Amino acid sequence: MNHSIKTKPEILIPTWAGRSGPGYWGDSDFMSQDNQSTSLWLSLRGVMAGDPCSYMDRCCRAIGDLGLYVWLDIHGTVSIDLRLHDAGSLTLAEGEQRIQLLRRLHAKGKAYPFNGFQRVTTVHAELSRALVALGIRRALVYHGTNMAETHEGVGLAIERIAASLQERLARMRQRCTA
Repeated sequence: MNHSIKTKPEILIPTWAGRSGPGYWGDSDFMSQDNQSTSLWLSLRGVMAGDPCSYMDRCCRAIGDLGLYVWLDIHGTVSIDLRLHDAGSLTLAEGEQRIQLLRRLHAKGKAYPFNGFQRVTTVHAELSRALVALGIRRALVYHGTNMAETHEGVGLAIERIAASLQERLARMRQRCTA
């Protein structure tokens, strides 16, 4: 019998070289109206080893609908949820693909308390723990149209994300004291 080896794509955080702030991680700056909390949508991306067009792979496209929703308040309370995001109309096969991916990530991420916790901590610490639990070790760095993508350690991306959110918190605190 001939069994084809089914490879699973590596899950990465997509980033853009030289960019920071809202829009950098798929973030729409979901800032609350009360200036007491802010949130960030951290997109995920799938890549297949040796495939420069990973976005053509069905599983890689499905991963693009998944991400981490990071919420924090002015007091330093952080919560991270794994979510399916903006997956409008899906065929049955596409829905099954998303369910398989969520099951895969759920099985990997059991070491981290996704969905339903809030604790006073730092975004850097919690995001690091969440990504380690999911097995995400690298960030994919886009350099622009017709330019090759590169990779970097996920720690560098986490530092930039945490710094961006700390800047938001500082502006929120300033508005609250004004």
